[in-house]
Amino acid sequence: MIVCTACCICVICQIAGRHAPCQRGRLCAATWAVRVRCCPTCSVAAVAGAPNGSGFLGTGHGGEYVFAVALHSTAGDSRNLLTPGQHAQWPAGTGLTVVKESQIGPFLSTEEVAVGVRGVRITVNLTVAYAVTSTELNFLYPCMTMFALPFKQWIAATANGTQVTGVFASDDSFTLRQRVRWVAVYDGVRLGAVYQYPVGNAYNGSAPFQNEFWNRAYDHKLYFRTDTIPAKGHSFIFTYNISAFTAEPAEWIKAAKEQVAWPV
Repeated sequence: MIVCTACCICVICQIAGRHAPCQRGRLCAATWAVRVRCCPTCSVAAVAGAPNGSGFLGTGHGGEYVFAVALHSTAGDSRNLLTPGQHAQWPAGTGLTVVKESQIGPFLSTEEVAVGVRGVRITVNLTVAYAVTSTELNFLYPCMTMFALPFKQWIAATANGTQVTGVFASDDSFTLRQRVRWVAVYDGVRLGAVYQYPVGNAYNGSAPFQNEFWNRAYDHKLYFRTDTIPAKGHSFIFTYNISAFTAEPAEWIKAAKEQVAWPV
């Protein structure tokens, strides 16, 4: 079984009255993330005998039972997004947070996608509600983000601070495969984005995967994978941030590092 808790952020588009869901990593203009041309998602897990036949469970894959979805704004109001027909407008600069509570396989999940003027913060809190074995739950993707095709190159700081670079392909290959502090991508012209974990938390995933890019024909998907699942009753949290920048080609790495909270 693979469990996926993906993409609450389209709900923000819909509540703002822009009924345009994500399409291959591109978000509608109602969201901040359109500047980054990426689709931040939360978690996915692989489960033997998943009832939907795909081997995966989670948002976008089926097998998720949603209890509540709420939208909170820094203007002080909250909305139940399971109530149909809602529309709202907020002043420029208002921060919005979607909170979803659900069950995905053995996990009780609380996910937050917070959108503000400084970027997007994604947090997933998973509690193991039912005991599972490694043959039942094969692995978990707590963090995934899809970057649109215009991005052409990347740089990453590994867990010890060493910097590695690469160029995207579209051949279904897997690249990077490192523990990382942060990753930056650039379109080769002007637009870039920085993906980073909280300072001090270069999450240790499963070898040889760790953090890896899947170079697909229609986007570049960044995964963090772990095979270590805590015992029943235990909870664990993963958080990452995405921010945008603009820069000329000769200055893009410098501009990316200005977005990084880690020492560079």
